[in-house]
Amino acid sequence: LVDFGAAGRVTGSANDIENVWNDVTTVVGSTSTGSLPSLLRTSGGSSSISLQMVSRFNGANENGTDFSTLFTATATRDSLYGNTELFGGAENITPIFKLTGLNPSTAYTLTLYASRTGVSDNRETRYTVTGEGARVGDLNVANNTDEAVVFSEMFPSASGELQVALTPGPNNDNANHFTYLGVLQLDWSSTPTPRPALSNPVVAGGSFSATVTGVAGKT
Repeated sequence: LVDFGAAGRVTGSANDIENVWNDVTTVVGSTSTGSLPSLLRTSGGSSSISLQMVSRFNGANENGTDFSTLFTATATRDSLYGNTELFGGAENITPIFKLTGLNPSTAYTLTLYASRTGVSDNRETRYTVTGEGARVGDLNVANNTDEAVVFSEMFPSASGELQVALTPGPNNDNANHFTYLGVLQLDWSSTPTPRPALSNPVVAGGSFSATVTGVAGKT
């Protein structure tokens, strides 16, 4: 669990008695060279996974919801943000970070969440997650309480990395085109998910057939 937000609103472990959190504050997130090594598991044990900034956030927003049922309030009420138009002395801020130290043979699930309350416009944020492949998901952060974007069965790159990029979604009509990220939850199984395999390809009479082997319900 990773809380993106202000230095004065960290989650850590003191504010969530059930889970240990990692905090990406502006100290880490507002520089393109920031990093958070050896992320802690929810149980408190260390992992081989690290977070490395690639392109910075602008700063922290502290106007998120206190009433989400998904995550603890200290994580949902703040976030880090980017912006396209000039704001706070910076423009064209498209935040990007990557998770390193992942197992290329393991499928990961990423849950991304953010909230910005007290607004009347659309602040849709598009999250692009890139590993072995790439997927996109959109979330309107404006007045959000319990919606999140979930990327399941994401395989890292051969070097064990997943990259997350934030850009304005197609419905974002905010004048500054703000984008936000408040929480990242990363889940995986200790047993690697077998990859689908294609075998016995046959072309006959203008038709193609093959055998696909995998796990039911997995793609």
